[in-house]
Amino acid sequence: MREKDAAAVVNMDVQRAIFPSHLFGGTFMTLTAYYQPVGRFDATTASQHEAALLLLLTGDANTVALDFSKIEFLSSAGLRVLLVTANAAEKKGGRLQLSGANAVIREVILTVGFDDIVHLQD
Repeated sequence: MREKDAAAVVNMDVQRAIFPSHLFGGTFMTLTAYYQPVGRFDATTASQHEAALLLLLTGDANTVALDFSKIEFLSSAGLRVLLVTANAAEKKGGRLQLSGANAVIREVILTVGFDDIVHLQD
């Protein structure tokens, strides 16, 4: 069964990040956008997820917390979305954080070397 529409839960959350002043010039604010896709992260849903994730980064948010706990499958099209999102966040001084990925998806991310651009949590 293939899903026509990408489903996701979106939430904005302000987090205050404090770093040593000798490293980054002191305290600054990070705006993290929370995104939880549901189902498959593949060619069928990739364009919708990419548009939604990039939209989150057009405002003040510079970091995306991506919760993959409800993702069953990740294809190469989904990997491309992760790369595009990570690059967009990095350009704003943020990053892409990924949590909740099952063992197979984590292995795919590690195997292709995306753990350098996607910050795996858990």
